[in-house]
Amino acid sequence: MFDLPLHEHLGGYALMATLSAACATAFALAVVTVCRTREQLAATSVVLVLLLAAVGGNLFPRFLMPEWLQSVAWLTFNGWALDGFQQVFWYGSDVADLGVHTLVLGFAACALFLAANLLALRWSRS
Repeated sequence: MFDLPLHEHLGGYALMATLSAACATAFALAVVTVCRTREQLAATSVVLVLLLAAVGGNLFPRFLMPEWLQSVAWLTFNGWALDGFQQVFWYGSDVADLGVHTLVLGFAACALFLAANLLALRWSRS
């Protein structure tokens, strides 16, 4: 699709997709454990996802953002994921060149899973 040579970049794609999915899953679990009702979850998740998408560069390219917002984008896991996918498909980087991206996404996934686990402890205590 779109003449994208997926077979040439399958390793980098699989790595970035797996880590991105882990971060998104951990983020969702953390948000779910914070909210007390389904209505609160629906509203909170929409706001947070749209905020992450806007800041991380999903809605418009980061290079069009002001400098301060480009710096803030590096605090979001989706900003790192987008940059990693760009490295794989646009610049042709292989798995070995994705070291920083994989470390950041792996750390973010672990931190978010840990936060979700710690937040879930309150449900077992009550």
